[in-house]
Formats: sequence, structure tokens, C-alpha cells
Amino acid sequence: MKKGWRPLLMVFCLLLLTADSQPTRQQQQWFANFANDPAAQHQTALTFWQQGQKSDALYWWQRAAQRGSQGALQSLTKHFPQQRRKWLVLAAEQGEPAAVRALAARQLRQPGISWSKWQARWLQPRYEFLQEYEHLRNRSADCQQQVTVVAGSNRQKARYVQLLRDVQAIELPTAQWCFEWQLDASLQCTVDDASQRAQCATSTPQVAEQRYIVFAAAGKSSAHANRLTLSEHSDRAVLAHELAHWLGFADEYPMSKPLAEHFCQGRYDFRPLNLVTTTARTLTTAELKRLWQTLPWRSAVADWRQLAQRGADGRWQLGSDSEVIGLHPAATCDAVDGVYAWKPLAQQTPMERHQLQQWPALYQRLATQALMAN
Repeated sequence: MKKGWRPLLMVFCLLLLTADSQPTRQQQQWFANFANDPAAQHQTALTFWQQGQKSDALYWWQRAAQRGSQGALQSLTKHFPQQRRKWLVLAAEQGEPAAVRALAARQLRQPGISWSKWQARWLQPRYEFLQEYEHLRNRSADCQQQVTVVAGSNRQKARYVQLLRDVQAIELPTAQWCFEWQLDASLQCTVDDASQRAQCATSTPQVAEQRYIVFAAAGKSSAHANRLTLSEHSDRAVLAHELAHWLGFADEYPMSKPLAEHFCQGRYDFRPLNLVTTTARTLTTAELKRLWQTLPWRSAVADWRQLAQRGADGRWQLGSDSEVIGLHPAATCDAVDGVYAWKPLAQQTPMERHQLQQWPALYQRLATQALMAN
């Protein structure tokens, strides 16, 4: 016989013996217990606890908690902490906001709970008070770009939720991108000894016109034509920098020599939105005008003369005044002799230092125009 029924049987007999008399206060409390009054059940459990009858107290506190008694839940958590997870689930089932929030966050990191199962439970209308997941409910159906996020474990759901939150927050036109979770249990990632970049092998089929983000554990993040690899240390600033590559921006810090030799000598089929290169620092008037016409930010430069300073010999020394949009030296091609990189702004941008999370209005405009053109 379960321990919880021992006091029930005793009290039931007592009630039968006193059925014709006026019920005492204690008898009234037991009547309330049988009627599933959570307050009475909580009080009964407290009495048992004070008498040292822990099993009976546990039984009645659980019954009271199942009927919505917050006091009973608090007592269970306090006096039976070894079953804290069980009490958390029970409190969440009763709709206690703090417990709901804690359990939803906990299940994001549980490997046995799939993304679809998590969504089905926690994105219900009854949990609309979970404002931290509002960005998951209001995702746009108008997709400018489809992105598949590949993870090796359901433990990565929390990273996925954070990524979706970050995409909405960064100052780039990515709000209309649609993201899809993809679990790949065979995902294998290593760290390249030379570059320290994460490298991952996935069995997820790659579609040329789609984009992919792969969750790695360690190493530096990296960007390729249609694939980003992000480590656990990749924060919002890193994500924005890498997404900017997809939008058409190139690094403004010194590239490694192998990469610079390909990029700066035009071996990539890639025309960045934020950089141009020249093989000389001085140009003729005709050459400068042609360069002006080819600038990705041409519409922001009203006069070609903003791009350079005219010398006594009639040639133009490239470089604009620091306060204007024009041509400003970039360190991108420093590793390649005879090639000079130029960016539109004198200030540092997130493409030079990813920690700078404020994106210039010009860069935001260039990215939006590029998306619309595609």
C-alpha cells in the first residue's frame, strides 16, 4: 500500500465513527483534502512535515501542487531539492511563469527534444508571455533568401534561437531571410592547424542557390560562397561580419598572403560592395573618371574630384578628405606588392574590426540595393 494512503485509511475510519457528530476543525480539513482543496492539502502536508512524517508530507504536497498550490510547489522545491527537475516540470504544467520560462530554456539544450517538438510545445498562444521567443512567432513568410542551419545535436537548439534573434537585431538587411533547422547527426568538425578555422563535413545535401550555416564547437568562424561556419564563440558581431560577406562585402583588414594574392589580383569572380583596387596611387584625369564610374558607391560621390588631389604635374593622387565619401586606403591588399585597396569611408567599419557593431548608413544602403538587384 502506498504510504500516502496510510493516513487516508486512518482518517476515513475516523470520519465514519464520527459521522453523526459535529465535525471538528481537523475533520473539516480532511473533508477538504478529499474534495481536492489544494490549500487544505498543503496545510496537511505541512503538519506531517512538522511531525517528521516526510513521506506523507511529500504525498500531500504533490497533490496540492497538482491542484495549483504555489505554496506546495515552493515547499517541494525547498524540502526535496533532489527532485528539483520534477518540481520544475510540475510548476510549468501549472502555468507558473518562472517555471515555464526555465523549463523552455532547459529543453532548448536537451538532446532528446527535437526542434519541432520544442516549437509545438512552447510557441503555443498560452505561452505568449515568453517575450524572449517573440521573434520565433513573427518570422516572415516572404523570403528573400533561404538559409539552412546545420547542427550536429539537438543541444544546439539554444544556439539556433540566439542566431535567429541576432539576425533580427543586426543593422543589415537580413530580416527577410528565412532560416530552417537541420539536424545532421553525422556532422564532423575539426580545427585547421594553420588558420585555426573550423572545418566541417556534413551529409546535408548542398543546393547551389541556397545558403548554409554550420554550427561547429571550436575554431574560428569562416565564410564561403554559400556556407558559413560558426563556432560556439561566434557572437552577434561575428555573425554580422560573416553575413556581410554573403551580402557582398570584403574584409578591410589585411588578408593573408595566399588569399590576398587571389583576391587582390582579380582571380575571384567577386566584385565587393565596399572595395576597389588599383595598381597605382596616381591616375590621369581620364583614368580617375573611369574609376569613379565603376565605384559600387558611385551614387554617393557627387563629383569625381572628391576621389583624389591634383598634383602639379596634372596627375591625381588617390585619396579623399577624411570627412567625405570617396576613396580611403584599406589594408586588404597590404600583402601584395603593387596593388592598393580603397574603401568608401575613412572610419573603421565592422569589415575591418568585427567588434564594431554599428554599420555605416552607406553600407546598409549598399547591401539593400544589392539585394534588390538580385
